[in-house]
Amino acid sequence: MATNNKVVARLTVIREIGVRTIVEVNQDATFSNFYSYFMQEGARRSTKKLIRCANRNEGLAPWYRMYRMEPGLAAIAEHFKTMPNITSVKIRIIRKRLYRKLLAAAPDELGITKVASQIDPRLMPGRIVAAYPVQLPQGYTTIAKRVSILTGRG
Repeated sequence: MATNNKVVARLTVIREIGVRTIVEVNQDATFSNFYSYFMQEGARRSTKKLIRCANRNEGLAPWYRMYRMEPGLAAIAEHFKTMPNITSVKIRIIRKRLYRKLLAAAPDELGITKVASQIDPRLMPGRIVAAYPVQLPQGYTTIAKRVSILTGRG
């Protein structure tokens, strides 16, 4: 069965003023563009506009415990439920197996090539960074030269 619809799951949030926020997960989602946020006025589909895309860790807080939490639309729905002026929050999972597969996939399976974060070695303490050659103006003495003159060493 071939379908043109790529949406796997959808979260619909309706505000008191009638504006809807729609969060969708598509079947070709990557780690960085996992959720698509749309804004829609009323029930008219023609007013649906893309606001932004978010990564799979959206809605998980605090950030230092993300590795223990389960990502998904449920985490985003909990965040929306705490906001004021929200009328309803509904989750609809259209293709359950594919949705579970996308949530359980490793980040490198979803398009991230580098998973581990590393500190830039240039910022490590004790590392000497090569400086760019700078031409000093005439009559200018460096701090090292001034100290050697003051201490009598040099």
